[in-house]
Amino acid sequence: MTAARPTIACLGAGRMGRGIAVAFPYAGHAVTMIDIKARSVDQFTALQADALGEISKTLASLARFGLLAESDAKAVVARVSVVPAQNMAAALANAGIVFEGVP
Repeated sequence: MTAARPTIACLGAGRMGRGIAVAFPYAGHAVTMIDIKARSVDQFTALQADALGEISKTLASLARFGLLAESDAKAVVARVSVVPAQNMAAALANAGIVFEGVP
């Protein structure tokens, strides 16, 4: 029996956060990217779609190179979530490890 891998929280959903959200889910961790900027619902929805889309494209590229199966790429993306700033406290409370990815 193996221990569950800790959930990773990443402050920021930009370039660094997206990189973290590829590497750690690939290794089996759930990752929550926390958008730390106050945004309207529409702005957050656009950011969320952009971040998850970029992560999906990166993993699809890894699948094309034969580094993981396409079905595994989908499973990796499923371990990633993006939450707005107002959900930060809950996301941090559930995290075993926190990364800061903001300037």
